[in-house]
Amino acid sequence: MKDDKKRKVQDDQKAKKILTFGLSSDEFFHTTRCKSAKEIWKMLKITHKGTADVKRARKNTLVFEYEAF
Repeated sequence: MKDDKKRKVQDDQKAKKILTFGLSSDEFFHTTRCKSAKEIWKMLKITHKGTADVKRARKNTLVFEYEAF
């Protein structure tokens, strides 16, 4: 059991390093508050893709601009 838990912690640490390696300094500082690789991934996904509401608003804006053109 302990070995399994230790392995998960090591895997999480490795994943956190991989995720944060190529980030800008601003993005990196945002990820320092995250406790796990999963949290970092979720934060980066929302930052770069946006939430469902952001996507919907972006789509509506583009449709409006297209129709106004």
